[in-house]
Amino acid sequence: MNHPSDEELLRAFAQGDEPAFARFYDRHARAVHACLRRVLGTEHDVEELMQEVFFRASLRWRSIRYVNGSAHDWLMSACEYAVEQRSRVSRRRPRETPVPQSAADSSDEGRGEELMQARAQVRAVEDIVARMDSLTQDIYRSSLVEGRTHAETAQALGLGAPMVRKRYQRLREQLRERLGVGDG
Repeated sequence: MNHPSDEELLRAFAQGDEPAFARFYDRHARAVHACLRRVLGTEHDVEELMQEVFFRASLRWRSIRYVNGSAHDWLMSACEYAVEQRSRVSRRRPRETPVPQSAADSSDEGRGEELMQARAQVRAVEDIVARMDSLTQDIYRSSLVEGRTHAETAQALGLGAPMVRKRYQRLREQLRERLGVGDG
């Protein structure tokens, strides 16, 4: 493979060739970064969404529409979609009210422990979900991680919205049961 196409690189990565994905990333990172940087406010947001875009490419390499062997157009569309999703999710979340600096300083002592507990809880959820069937994992990722509505998740997965709602509810119940969390 002297100058393999993007499809060939992603196929090779899917078969375990990690350097192939590094080549794919190096080939498109600058363009993806520039596309995201035009619309996002911080470098942190850009880096976060770059990871998401390339992760999606690694999962969806079979369904990407390659133009002359290149995934460039798909990656640009994926950038737009990721920004749109981020915007949609942030509109749904309540805005945090700023904490006065004196209050923030006094609460910093417990934040490290809170952060460690939160990370442990996220790992526990991800471990539980990883043992579930692939459809439930897809619904988890789409609904809870990517912030899509049930209708958007259904459309993305080619399912009916009632099925997604039912599986999502079952997923939540299983997580509550296994994590020992009450309704609240």
